[in-house]
Amino acid sequence: MRIRARKYWLVSTILATAWASLPFDGAYASIPLPTSKCSKAGQISNATKVSFKCTLVNNRLIWVALTKVPLNPVKPSPSLSLQQSKSIPSVLETVNKSLSALLPTTALSSIDDSVTGTIIAEPGLPAGDITQTRRVLKQIYLAQPIFHLTNPPIAILAKSENFIKSQFHQYCNEPITWYPNQTTTMENWQGWAFVGCLHSTPVQVVPLPPTGVPIDHIESALGSDLGYLPIGINDNTQKLPTWFVRGLKGVIGEYAMSIGDTSWHVPYMGVENCLSAKLSDISYSYVELNKNRCEVLGAAASRYMVSLKGLTPTIAFINELQATGVWSEQIFSDFLGMPFAQFERDVKEYAKALPKH
Repeated sequence: MRIRARKYWLVSTILATAWASLPFDGAYASIPLPTSKCSKAGQISNATKVSFKCTLVNNRLIWVALTKVPLNPVKPSPSLSLQQSKSIPSVLETVNKSLSALLPTTALSSIDDSVTGTIIAEPGLPAGDITQTRRVLKQIYLAQPIFHLTNPPIAILAKSENFIKSQFHQYCNEPITWYPNQTTTMENWQGWAFVGCLHSTPVQVVPLPPTGVPIDHIESALGSDLGYLPIGINDNTQKLPTWFVRGLKGVIGEYAMSIGDTSWHVPYMGVENCLSAKLSDISYSYVELNKNRCEVLGAAASRYMVSLKGLTPTIAFINELQATGVWSEQIFSDFLGMPFAQFERDVKEYAKALPKH
């Protein structure tokens, strides 16, 4: 089976099983988020630089940011939006703080290379490619409580088609008769990667240039493709909205590639070009590759959802959807604890605040 993940190819039928029981020091922070539910009216929280008060709005108790009252107060509208309750910079700060709190605190230097996986590098590649890949494999190892890999992965670093063909079948018996094709050429190395045998020992092919160390490409190839495992990809996946399937898969990759630092890394995706799009516009199947437009908004939505609900609960939610292949905006609303339209508005405000570079 062949699945294209944004620019990356996935070759496998995926069965996620347990690999190892690893210590996990990350914890979910009890940080209130604007418009999220609270339980006791009048309760004050000072968990962040902005204080929040539990307030009854439209017959619903939610956290509302406390702001200075102007000399000539303006009567608030009946509908409380994210923009009203929190300024844009504070939205970004709060979301980033919530996401960063999910990261494990174990130092990468404490992990021995011998337990993280195997690197098969084509002779002549820069040593920096191997160094960066070792770092990524350590990050994946520490993300094992999320990934649930059966065995440590094998990374094939290649600068030629012949090396890929000669090495892949030594470690994975899945056919790759489709390779190479028009889009998977070494000249276009930065636009693709593929992985096979995810149900046993993942074999990740990372095409590379003969010179230079493309750190972002190595991280994306290894971290993003493996994100299909925890979301429980199966035959029902194509019935779910691509903004959530590809979005959450990518966010899991972001989580893994942020391990070892104190803050969550949000890659620049150009989401500012998709703020006029609706999530309903990108709710087609993830296998419809010719429609891959504005999926970056799905990544922002999935990331914002994780900041609200936590990574493990969000993964559990998509696995519930995978079990039936049935979804609706109401099902999302029930999980989020807010109307879907409000969630989408809040996502847009968060996306507007993301750095544009």
